Amino acid sequence: MLISFKVSNYKSLRDPQELSMLPSRSGSDFTSLPVAAVYGANASGKSNLIEALSFANRIAGRWSESLHRPFRLDQTSIDRPTTYEIESELDGVRYEYHLSVSPKGVEHEHLNAYPQGRKRVLLDRVGEKITIGASMTNRSALQSLSSETPSDTPTLGMADTFKATEWQPFWQWLQTGLRSTNPRIDPSFLKFHNELPDAVERHPVLVKLAKVADLGIIDMRVVEAHVVYLDGLPESGERAAAAQATEDMLVYRLLQPSATSLATGVDTSRATREVFPGYRRVEFIHRSGGAPLSEGDESRGTIAFLLYMARILDALRDGAALVIDEFDTSLHPRIIPRIIELFQDPRTNPKNAQLIFSTHDATLLGTSFGEPILKRDEVWFVEKHGDGASELYPLTSFKPRKEHNLERHYLGGSYGGVPDIHPESLVDIVAAANKTE
Repeated sequence: MLISFKVSNYKSLRDPQELSMLPSRSGSDFTSLPVAAVYGANASGKSNLIEALSFANRIAGRWSESLHRPFRLDQTSIDRPTTYEIESELDGVRYEYHLSVSPKGVEHEHLNAYPQGRKRVLLDRVGEKITIGASMTNRSALQSLSSETPSDTPTLGMADTFKATEWQPFWQWLQTGLRSTNPRIDPSFLKFHNELPDAVERHPVLVKLAKVADLGIIDMRVVEAHVVYLDGLPESGERAAAAQATEDMLVYRLLQPSATSLATGVDTSRATREVFPGYRRVEFIHRSGGAPLSEGDESRGTIAFLLYMARILDALRDGAALVIDEFDTSLHPRIIPRIIELFQDPRTNPKNAQLIFSTHDATLLGTSFGEPILKRDEVWFVEKHGDGASELYPLTSFKPRKEHNLERHYLGGSYGGVPDIHPESLVDIVAAANKTE
């Protein structure tokens, strides 16, 4: 589980900023907070924070895109390194990882573990000089890391290649235990046919959740899908390529028996329909005795809900940290509190999974059935200052009283993190502009 994340000189996060998941209240059911909600005005930097944390889970791989993303509104920051620091606890062992990347490549990197509370250095790197911890079991093979690790590649990304056993738990957690999803930029949210059939089979409870969410669905079943192939493509490889080219656009058009044209406008009146091995789709039953509907017949909101829930159920099952930007996108405000409860309740979150998200939904600062939806130490704000740099700070820094209406205080600007709207109304501004045209 994530204990804390620190970042500096990453886009608008110029100065060091820390998101701590340690609870500030006594009597918490979890050793690390199960939820963190980040509020802020548009362009305040909250998405940069979520993105930086999402970047961190790719540190473990050899990624071609630069990890150096400096603040660009002053000249001194452009050449300074971007720094990431992650602290986590895995199977009772605490890990600390630090990575500093400049335009020249990795400047500094270290990984420490604390088995039984005692510090154990696993990795220390300064520039191209890499020092392996004295207790590492594969030290002889790891000695060549300095010569074989590219200057812009984190050493941790070589863990699997060099069989660095002591790095594996943390390296694996960065890859699979720290997960991010964003429906605005995540291609798999558009290619729902790739993920949804597996999700329905993996989590039969999705059918019940769809009913509770009032989606009008009474059942879902996974069936083999027919794919439309064009005549004149005899080779199976060419047929598969054609199918892939169209499914990237609108796959559900291919699943309709009556379809006569693809999104490309190609005439398919003489197309053949065949079963594509391993290619499946989900059928949705809305009424007993009614015809099943395909994914393409369902609303984007329905598909988004099902994919969100599948990834949430996966995180709860695995004890993973799930990071989501703009969590309120495509989800009804009455559903989100119920999702948050899944992480806050030990009965549904026995493995200490975590949900970290950005949002504009101020109603989450209120109550549901008399209980706060978000605990005070689960709320964070991001504010952008006049020089363009963003600051992250917790709600607890204001020491709000129990009787305070957090939603009203937030919208009233007491905690910051809200847009500084010009006192002149938008109507007056646009009306005045129309007069000058």
